[in-house]
Amino acid sequence: MRIGLFRMELQNLVEFSITRSNEPFITCSSESLFLDEPVFDLFLSCFEKSNKLFDYNEPTKYNTRKIFPLLNELKSFEKEIESLKSQDSFTDFLKKKSMGLQFLEHVEKDDPNWKVNWKKYRQEITDVCQKFISLVNRCCTEDKVLWVKGY
Repeated sequence: MRIGLFRMELQNLVEFSITRSNEPFITCSSESLFLDEPVFDLFLSCFEKSNKLFDYNEPTKYNTRKIFPLLNELKSFEKEIESLKSQDSFTDFLKKKSMGLQFLEHVEKDDPNWKVNWKKYRQEITDVCQKFISLVNRCCTEDKVLWVKGY
């Protein structure tokens, strides 16, 4: 426990929050999930293609009309990343993504040996995608809204 005043540092994060369809976005709700911005950027096109009103800096609502297109985009992303069979194809895939070069810079900074361990990173990205798919499926089956907001 921290005794004293402090600020919550919401920088370079993307928040994912689920509400009932008639509820507004609630910042940092108890069920919110967060993802580092460099990882989210790899998925950015999925969110943009499925909702033309996507705005990184404002809460974007994925309701019934937008959630199914998002699910389809995420499934396509998953299929594409799982098909990558070499470090070169993985690198090419990332370079084609929004801010993919910056993602690679982060990875290289954290793991200078990342090219040897590229399958680990492919799997971690796949895991994120599968968690997104589960989250979106939950929204579909429970008639919920997914909110996305960057900080």
